[in-house]
Amino acid sequence: MSFCPSCGASNADGAKFCEKCGAGIAADVPVAPPVAPPVVPGPGTPPVNPPVKLPAGLDVAKIIIAAVVVVFLLVAYLIFLKPMSVPDYEDKADEYSVQISDATNDMDSALSDYYSYDGDSSDKVDAGDIDDLQSVFDDSKKLAKDAAGKIKGLRPPKEYKAADGRLNEWASYYGSDYWDAVADLIKSADGRTYERFSNSISDFYDKTSRDASRANRAMSRASEDLGLSWGYGE
Repeated sequence: MSFCPSCGASNADGAKFCEKCGAGIAADVPVAPPVAPPVVPGPGTPPVNPPVKLPAGLDVAKIIIAAVVVVFLLVAYLIFLKPMSVPDYEDKADEYSVQISDATNDMDSALSDYYSYDGDSSDKVDAGDIDDLQSVFDDSKKLAKDAAGKIKGLRPPKEYKAADGRLNEWASYYGSDYWDAVADLIKSADGRTYERFSNSISDFYDKTSRDASRANRAMSRASEDLGLSWGYGE
């Protein structure tokens, strides 16, 4: 049943005209749902951005790890691999070389006291004298060894690569091998007379002269290249 839009009278379904007033009856037309008006943000309201979507298969954790590795490698290069500036390298090479020189000179000076002993040469070397030598040895060796390690850790500029190799050759001997030989010499003093110990010191310098001369020649060339404030001559 349908109703007349004009007079409201009821009519049979499908009737096109009202049986009472004759007005036309239109077929039912579907009504579209109302459209909500767009929401306009008020003043001061931050815009709402859609969430960022990463490409498929992209792992955020891997990106973060890769970034950390890159930063770590960059810092490591700047600290451990980047060559030093020329002034910095020259200053450090000079400083550490002087430390080794001072240490070996102190040891040689202590040994020289027994090389030309003023007392009775037939007396056995006193235990106190051996302790004194050992004390000088311990302190001087530590100083020389530490300085040699620092020389090895220097990062030479390109123009000082060759000089750095010669410097390390010298530091290797006077920071290690020299002290091994001195340790054996001091041990040999126990139970010996001052005369025999004096002879042992002479033998020590004879036996080590070849290695010492080679190291000193390397240092002489390095000191010329680097302009060090001192240097062993040949």
